[in-house]
Amino acid sequence: MPQEELALFPVAPGADGAVGEEARPGLIPLLVRVLFPKMRKRSGRLGGRGAVGSARAAILNFLANLRPAELRPLLELLLEPMAVAFVRPAEEDGRAQGVAGWERPGGRQAEKEAQELDRFRLLPPPWWSAAMLGRGAGWWLAAVDQVALDALPARRKIGFLNACRCKASGARGV
Repeated sequence: MPQEELALFPVAPGADGAVGEEARPGLIPLLVRVLFPKMRKRSGRLGGRGAVGSARAAILNFLANLRPAELRPLLELLLEPMAVAFVRPAEEDGRAQGVAGWERPGGRQAEKEAQELDRFRLLPPPWWSAAMLGRGAGWWLAAVDQVALDALPARRKIGFLNACRCKASGARGV
């Protein structure tokens, strides 16, 4: 999708000719999945004019028009290389009650809404995806299996950190 088409494709809620509410749950995750590899490219353009990185800037500007909950597929793709280290924390041991950072206010409702929207997606999200909206840092720390994380090849860990660094620098417009 060339940069000009991204600029003309209205995804902002309430924009003239924007994607309808009934189509958003299926279309937005698909668009994110299609645009993600183009955003990660280190060189080249997105069919338009401009400097290297203009594709990344155009895609980030496009994604900036999405609602926060609609960015979940992007976070899934960013975290995918490390997903083998995620395990379901044992909630029945009492940590869910009273432990700081385990659950965010209104988090369970946000998770339920996310799971309801997931039924429209072409590809099922990872098990930990809905938890991004409702769980706090304590849950995420408990969800990382340190042994599995240590077992990942160094190249994958470095690649993950570089991908995060590219996203951060791209977000600043660098």
